[in-house]
Amino acid sequence: MRIIGLTGGIACGKSSVAGILAEFGVKICDVDVLAKDAVRAGSSGLRAVVQEFGVTFLDPNGELNREKLGAVVFNDPPARRRLEKIIHPLVRRAVEEQLAVWQREGIEVAAVMAPLLLETGMEKMVDEVWVVLTPTEVQVERLIRRNGLSKEAALSRMAAQWSQEEKRQRADLVILNDGSPVDLAAKVSDIWAARFGSSVMDHHGGR
Repeated sequence: MRIIGLTGGIACGKSSVAGILAEFGVKICDVDVLAKDAVRAGSSGLRAVVQEFGVTFLDPNGELNREKLGAVVFNDPPARRRLEKIIHPLVRRAVEEQLAVWQREGIEVAAVMAPLLLETGMEKMVDEVWVVLTPTEVQVERLIRRNGLSKEAALSRMAAQWSQEEKRQRADLVILNDGSPVDLAAKVSDIWAARFGSSVMDHHGGR
């Protein structure tokens, strides 16, 4: 099984690229989904977060108030590192388990979509790293519009990750998302054809 590590700055278009790859039959392991699952109500992960940060970060239903915790950790690097120390090992284990299942099923290509793929050393789990980049001003604008953040909050979220240039330097492949969704689809399709040919598309009945 060939494993792609799909990463990039926040609001750069990783999910869009993942959606296009999924059309070609690629199995997508979404690390954000696994991270949310790691701290679901009643989980050992959530208990560890509450023990570290306090019950004030729970909502009335016993779920983690992610917005409230995010507002704290994105402006407090030591607090963010304390949270990551809890979450990252749980997520890594979940990724390993998912990839092992797909390996047994005979899946040909999988992608691990992770905002912090490089920051957390998860690139060691993949065969190649694809980095999605977008102009910084577009990134800020998307983040403000998508997440309802102020410009200051958007920049704070961006600062919690490596810069786009740092990610570019570690990439095996760079996808510049600076046009329309149609432009992006064409780029990814061209990359797919060059890298994998049509075998996986034919196998899965892709487009």
